[in-house]
Amino acid sequence: MSNPRATLSAGDLVLSALFAAILILLTPFCFGVNPATPDFGFCFDLSFLSEIEPVVTQCGVFILLIFCCGGTILLNKKFNFKRGTDNSFAAFLGILCATNPLTVNGFSYSLFLLALLLPVLFLLFESYKTTDATQPVFISAALIMGACMVTTSALCFIPILIVGMFLMNIVRPRELVAMIFGFLTPWWILIGFGVLDPFAIKLPMFIPLGMDGSFPPQMTAVLISIVVTFIFSGLLNLENSFSMLSGNIKTRAFNHTITAVGLSALLFMIVDSTHLRDYTALFYFMASLQIGNFFSIHNFSHGRRAEMIILLLYIGFFASLNLLHN
Repeated sequence: MSNPRATLSAGDLVLSALFAAILILLTPFCFGVNPATPDFGFCFDLSFLSEIEPVVTQCGVFILLIFCCGGTILLNKKFNFKRGTDNSFAAFLGILCATNPLTVNGFSYSLFLLALLLPVLFLLFESYKTTDATQPVFISAALIMGACMVTTSALCFIPILIVGMFLMNIVRPRELVAMIFGFLTPWWILIGFGVLDPFAIKLPMFIPLGMDGSFPPQMTAVLISIVVTFIFSGLLNLENSFSMLSGNIKTRAFNHTITAVGLSALLFMIVDSTHLRDYTALFYFMASLQIGNFFSIHNFSHGRRAEMIILLLYIGFFASLNLLHN
């Protein structure tokens, strides 16, 4: 295995951020403004945010995406789960999200869930093989259940948390109790202070993919893009896993946890098609890591050029999707 190295420079990262900003601002004008996602959460409805002016909304989406990309850089700098520098990871995450109108067109919870993922991963990674991980597990569970009150899409974090606990070797009785209490605490607080009426709680309704009617051409194109990205990132994941066999167990555990993020997002896309757009950023987070890891591990003579071609292909997807829409 060749030594890990940087492929995309800091300048390339800034260039990808510029392209992402342009695409995000163009999205509502190319595809129209997406309606608010229905059936928001167990208790709270933030659909009024969809009434904000499209330009303001898109600026907020871009700022949140930049925050998420910056968070991936800081997360990797702390735990070093990606080989080499992390410019390619953040660059691919920004472009993949920006080229999918489901992710960045108007108000949705897609980037909100990605922003929530970062502290959850930090808490999990920080607790790797610790003798007492009750506090990080409790906080993670409370964050997840608090998010579920706003959007039921956050339920996809529950399998991520459980798998992550197994991979971090912190599945012990006291951690399981801490997880249960973490899930219950937001309910106790809101019901105890009279903020929430227990009889007003809405149960989630899952509609599997394909059960709510036919897809328009642009939706079919987006789904094809997601499937192609899944196959591509899955093959890279296999290659990266073999290349990392000589690495330490801790790094592999971190990478497998992020793989679980993508698989959970894909599973919930299938079983909860109503909120399909809410899971796309989580899926791209996993895919971006696999692409970035592949080019950092393998010392290709034209690795940077290949990465730029992949970024341009996704930008081309955005353009072709616009043609289908019009």
